[in-house]
Amino acid sequence: MTTSARSGAAQSVAVTGPAEQIRPPASPPQNHGRTVAAWVFFLAGVIASTVAGIGFVLPSMPLIAVGAGLFVLGGIVSLSLRAAGLGQVRRPRR
Repeated sequence: MTTSARSGAAQSVAVTGPAEQIRPPASPPQNHGRTVAAWVFFLAGVIASTVAGIGFVLPSMPLIAVGAGLFVLGGIVSLSLRAAGLGQVRRPRR
């Protein structure tokens, strides 16, 4: 409910219900990125960051390089899984 600035009387506001909303005929599933490809990329990033972080604490360039390589490898595997159909469904462009 809102009040009018002039009269101070309350006015009712029409609220549309779910039946009155317009929805597309076939919307893609809403998984909010919770897919196999997303989880693989996330876990690869965590492991790569941990390895690279250990490499920074113990000044070790090979560990830092392995961490960077694991991150790139995780991205490639994640993109491959998405191409195989285990990723987010692409929405058609309007």
